[in-house]
Amino acid sequence: MPSVIKLLRHLFDDAKKAPERAIPRSELTHSQLVDMMYDQSLSSFVGHEIVKVVYSPDREKRIVVLRREDGLFCFRMERIVEFPDDEWYGGDLPAMWEVFGAPGPSLFGTEREAWHEIVCTPEFKQYFASSSDGRQ
Repeated sequence: MPSVIKLLRHLFDDAKKAPERAIPRSELTHSQLVDMMYDQSLSSFVGHEIVKVVYSPDREKRIVVLRREDGLFCFRMERIVEFPDDEWYGGDLPAMWEVFGAPGPSLFGTEREAWHEIVCTPEFKQYFASSSDGRQ
């Protein structure tokens, strides 16, 4: 019984604490926001192994090459979409990665086949061509 009382006191004390001051979205520079988003949300690819992530030179867009559980490869092109001040409360990320460009879900037998398709897309040519070797 004492452990239940301790737990309830702990929960009550946490509820009484003053909420942390949320950083207004307007105080973040664009560069800080992009840095904050780097490698975020990669854990959302459940059931897939991340083979490679390539960022555009400005790091605002990325290509994620994935290997599915069945051994086939696919990819997603994503870009950062910023939340307006009234939709961001400071605790979560101030933006999200949103799918754009080349339609999925094409499947490929090898990573090489997937990359052949990726480099043929207009989005790759426009945003990623200078970082195509994957080095950041």
